Amino acid sequence: MAAFVATVTDLTKHVVARLRPNNDEELNTLIRILRSPSGFSFFSGHASSSFSIITLTVLFLRREFKWVYLFYIWPILFAMSRVYVGVHFPIDLMVGALVGICSAWLFYKLYGLLILPYLGSVRHE
Repeated sequence: MAAFVATVTDLTKHVVARLRPNNDEELNTLIRILRSPSGFSFFSGHASSSFSIITLTVLFLRREFKWVYLFYIWPILFAMSRVYVGVHFPIDLMVGALVGICSAWLFYKLYGLLILPYLGSVRHE
């Protein structure tokens, strides 16, 4: 899943090719710049990867721990920090989070279809 999310993120960044806020000459005088990375902005790899990992964790643990949804605090704060340091627009984070959540759901469903049936037969033997 991590390789899938990283690949989709990288491919999308190169296809869309939107400048980061800190590299946009119209915006960089209006925002506080704490970091100056190069590369493109859309969509956030930090948001997509952190939301995918947390969502997959929540999907696996939601029946065991009722407080597992609090894990989402971390990727939300992590994503918000990307705006604060001036390297992403808010829409980059929202799309990144959505891609991460959808990717985790997809891999969770694939696990249920392709792996879980074989684990069940091993446990009963």
